[in-house]
Amino acid sequence: MLVFLTALTSNPQVPYKTTKAFPISQDYTVPANSMVIPSFYNSLHDPSIYPEPEELYPERWLDPEGSANQNPKNYILFGSGPHRCIGIEYAMMNIALVLATASTMMNFEHEITPLSGEVE
Repeated sequence: MLVFLTALTSNPQVPYKTTKAFPISQDYTVPANSMVIPSFYNSLHDPSIYPEPEELYPERWLDPEGSANQNPKNYILFGSGPHRCIGIEYAMMNIALVLATASTMMNFEHEITPLSGEVE
């Protein structure tokens, strides 16, 4: 049996095999010897943390007091604890390097259109 969980585990990408049955809700208990694959989709689409979770709003993370920054446990793409991704620093530095290179080598121009004034 495969079970997908949104529970906060030490690593959201690693499947686990249960050694004994345990309840995950009032109406379901995971049987012993089941394969459990934690899912972080629900934690990243929690409407109480991320209003309108299906919309791209990068400004969610600009306010240090905003719900996105006040709930770091919901942002677990690189895992956490002893199973945290060892490449997180490399990934972040690589992203910064790509953005720095793009900003210096590319010619970004804003073409004014009738809708340009509509942007907030």
